[in-house]
Amino acid sequence: MAVFTNDENLSSVLLWDAALCQNDKKEMRMLPFKYTDLAEQIYVNRVARVNSDPLRTGILYFKGAEEGNTATVKREATFHVRGFVSSFKLELTGNWNHNIPGCAKAVQYLSIGPGQHGGSDGNAVAFRTQQTGLENVRKYICRKLGLPFDYHDTANKTLYFSHRVFTKKEGDLAQMPLIEGDQIYADTLVKANQKGWIICSAVPISRIAVDGSVHASDHSVIEKGDFVEAVVFADITSQQRESARVRFGLKSVVLLKSMGDTNGQEEAASNEHRDSSDAQTEPPSKRRRSGIQTVDAGKTTDTDQPIASTSSADPEAGGASESMMALDRE
Repeated sequence: MAVFTNDENLSSVLLWDAALCQNDKKEMRMLPFKYTDLAEQIYVNRVARVNSDPLRTGILYFKGAEEGNTATVKREATFHVRGFVSSFKLELTGNWNHNIPGCAKAVQYLSIGPGQHGGSDGNAVAFRTQQTGLENVRKYICRKLGLPFDYHDTANKTLYFSHRVFTKKEGDLAQMPLIEGDQIYADTLVKANQKGWIICSAVPISRIAVDGSVHASDHSVIEKGDFVEAVVFADITSQQRESARVRFGLKSVVLLKSMGDTNGQEEAASNEHRDSSDAQTEPPSKRRRSGIQTVDAGKTTDTDQPIASTSSADPEAGGASESMMALDRE
């Protein structure tokens, strides 16, 4: 059902639904399926400080050199993950309660899941693959930094990503300029700025047009049930008297399909699954093929195996045999 394609407009690897008008299946860099292979793709460094976010104490990087250059170029590792929106707060101030004590914990956030009919059309299997892949990345970071690893059960139906809204002003840090449409927050930000809290960055939101072009947008285009793609990064942070924590931060959000479009697609997929189940009583020669479109090192294949057999829940084994999560090559 899912294919990886390389969108020239974004200059990065994106994950698309097969129903979208994207047919270019080029070779790309994919997240390793096995935990033991992660070290060949990524590495983690401790850092004294990240200017725009003083809480960050480590950064995950891609290994390798820039094409055509023998010098190694450090590129922070980011991952493209897709799912259906279950909850979100993506306006500039996120879930801030407009009280000064709330500045420290205010976040923009996005929670995504496999969709209402995920168990019937294969989305649940593919979504769990993404969960397992992210858990393997988190475990790798914890082991490299000597941190305790608390395994997050992939039976959880959603993935949660967040971006800290406020940063305590230090040095050259300054409040980001408010763009058109964000001026409505100006008055409420004054009291936060007066207490030394500023917004250095916000999660950019865009949408995909029918012709595949990308258009900058804002949180008002996102609704519960929308099919989206989130670009996330390993958020390694620590605070006073706390050991470092590894979560996944939200870097950007792309709306791939609106709720109305995805509801129609899921209903069709559910009907197809029902028809397939009914066909199991027919002779083998009359049974319908049930499979998903998968990608292995840039080559697309169709599997004849039942959808449920394409995933393994064993995190040590690297999870599912086919991944729906791509590494950003940007």
